[in-house]
Amino acid sequence: MTGILAAALIAAFLTAWITPIVLRYAEKSSAIDLPGERRINTRPMPRLGGIAIFIGFAIAVLLTVTLRQFSRTGSILGRCRSSACCSPRPLWPSSD
Repeated sequence: MTGILAAALIAAFLTAWITPIVLRYAEKSSAIDLPGERRINTRPMPRLGGIAIFIGFAIAVLLTVTLRQFSRTGSILGRCRSSACCSPRPLWPSSD
């Protein structure tokens, strides 16, 4: 549950941080939807807003999955090391 909450908070923070950057890029690259007869908007609207949301979501998922994976790998490696050191018999068969 904490992983989901962490991912949501990271995504919200990154999206809020990246959105103004993407909006400036949209204005510079003329990726703007101008108002017209068949448009709902009454002022020019940037078209690249979804990119900021996608980037925030993708980075949040990658961070939380990667951190979770490393924490599991570390515990598995720790268990293997402790069982190898404390085991009364070897973990691999002898070649005799």
